Amino acid sequence: MNEIDIAKLQDMSDIQNMMGSASSGDSSVFILSIFFGVVGMIYFSFGKKRDDKDMFMYSGIGLMAFPYFIEGKMETILIGLLLIIIPFFIKR
Repeated sequence: MNEIDIAKLQDMSDIQNMMGSASSGDSSVFILSIFFGVVGMIYFSFGKKRDDKDMFMYSGIGLMAFPYFIEGKMETILIGLLLIIIPFFIKR
């Protein structure tokens, strides 16, 4: 390898350091977001089919939307679990 190739490799490592790596916990938040989004779709479709289950529909919308605004792993878990159990305690 000549000096130009080594310089290009060093530039690539600088770019990877700036962007962050997938091993920093981002993958677990991504998987949690997918899980809560799927549960949200199930809640939304259940609430839409049943006229008396509006809270399931609203909770489903929340479950599908909140991962776009929350970055932390623990916050994602807590908010997701809260939105999952809310329809069972609030009745309309």
